[in-house]
Amino acid sequence: MASWSAPRLSRAVTRLFWVPGPGIRAAPPDASQPKHRCFGQALGRTLHVSVAAHAEHNKWSKVQHIKGPKDLERSRIFSKLSLSIHLAVKDRGPNSELNSNLANILDVCCSKHMPKSTIEAALKIEKTKDIYLLYGCRGPGGSSLLLEALSNSSSRCQLDIRHILNKNGSSC
Repeated sequence: MASWSAPRLSRAVTRLFWVPGPGIRAAPPDASQPKHRCFGQALGRTLHVSVAAHAEHNKWSKVQHIKGPKDLERSRIFSKLSLSIHLAVKDRGPNSELNSNLANILDVCCSKHMPKSTIEAALKIEKTKDIYLLYGCRGPGGSSLLLEALSNSSSRCQLDIRHILNKNGSSC
């Protein structure tokens, strides 16, 4: 009986793992599947064991790695230009015909393709209160520094100045 059951067992095992293509069949092909009313006999499902090989590139990854850094740089430039416009307007007024500094900044904004809506928003900023800050710090080699800063957030400005000085071997 043992000699008869071993070959029969091995055939049953091979039928369970019948390979029709890239995957492994979960049930033998002749096993009875549950019947559905609309579709007749359900087909056996294939269980894929191998890892799917994806392409190493796609359109979004190109856009992400090219457009992302460009947008970050444009954002940084636009924020600096907006601050420059704000300071020029605070200093001499919003009329570019009377304010040569503002006219020069607006020319730079046009050359950098800054949107008109962003320029107009920077010209209209009046609600923020600017704070003039004065810091005394030790510079590189023990030199004394007197830093004057204009900011709308004194704590953020102090952290930025401290970071810049620590990075260059100084203390505040």
